[in-house]
Amino acid sequence: MACEVEAAYIQPPECRPDPTIPVAEGMPVIDLSPMDSGDPVAMEKLAEEVRDALKEWCIFYVVNHGIPTDVRENIDKNIYEFFGLPLEEKLKVQRTLEDPLGYVPTDLTWNTKDWIEIYEYFMHSPLEIPANPEPDCSETITLKNKPPENPQGFLDACIAYGKEAEKLAHKILELIALSLGLPAKRFVPFFEGKNMTFNRINYYRPCPNPELVLGKGCHTDTSSVTVVATNDVSGLEIKTREGTFLKVNPLPGSYIINLGEAMNVWSNGYYESSDHRAVAPKDRHRFSMAFSLGPAPDMMVEPLEELINEDHPRRFTGFKYGKFWRSRRHTSLLRLKEQNIRARHFKIRE
Repeated sequence: MACEVEAAYIQPPECRPDPTIPVAEGMPVIDLSPMDSGDPVAMEKLAEEVRDALKEWCIFYVVNHGIPTDVRENIDKNIYEFFGLPLEEKLKVQRTLEDPLGYVPTDLTWNTKDWIEIYEYFMHSPLEIPANPEPDCSETITLKNKPPENPQGFLDACIAYGKEAEKLAHKILELIALSLGLPAKRFVPFFEGKNMTFNRINYYRPCPNPELVLGKGCHTDTSSVTVVATNDVSGLEIKTREGTFLKVNPLPGSYIINLGEAMNVWSNGYYESSDHRAVAPKDRHRFSMAFSLGPAPDMMVEPLEELINEDHPRRFTGFKYGKFWRSRRHTSLLRLKEQNIRARHFKIRE
């Protein structure tokens, strides 16, 4: 078959997708409805389910999650309308290196173009964040969401969905806290005020050579918790500890939960961030949303003191979340020699 994609999209042979990889059979499905009762016994049982799921898989589905169907249907409709617009219309809200909110027609992972379009917005806008990833620079910049002219009400639909996804993310945080032997509200102070919670809408148009490209290259999330939504087209793949990949198919009525680098550090390495990627579709349009719960820009992300003891010494130095987030955004827009910064770069050598 002749290659019909630009050379910049073509992955190295060792990174190209494998259509024969198996489906992630047995990935946990956690029913959150017992949380409605507030029963401590039910909460502890759910926390155990979350612990087992994260230790074995680093990712799981949730059902009876509380996100209203009409809110979800409204943002889905707006997503199809926005990404179906002509490129010049979408570029009116284009993001830049300095201001990474809004639309971009592609992305980079490890200096290779991803077969993807993105629209990204903060839940708290305007928001003052670091102007660059340089650790010794105190300069800041104020970012503001970019609402497109069309479709009308697009950003309103995005924020409405974000508020519901945020509630779900906080439910998951409570269960994670309990699973670590901590009070349910232990993580709440990290998200008070104007934090860096954002939603990243990923749109994958049909690709003539999906065997040569990736929709999104292998990566981890910066967040504490990420709530992933998708349409009915498969594309998500998770990396196992053995270095192979498994397909994660959409489960109707569910959302997917995975952890980011911040939780890896807060848990002192007890929980790991999930390596994952997206393959490009052949014949259908696919979209996903990665709603990422992030702390305030100046929040120092470091292991929780309650999780450090003689048997479990401190494993990370820590980092300012805003600088960490800014560094990751630079690597998605610039061709750089170094790989994406991760929690492991802050590990204390034993």
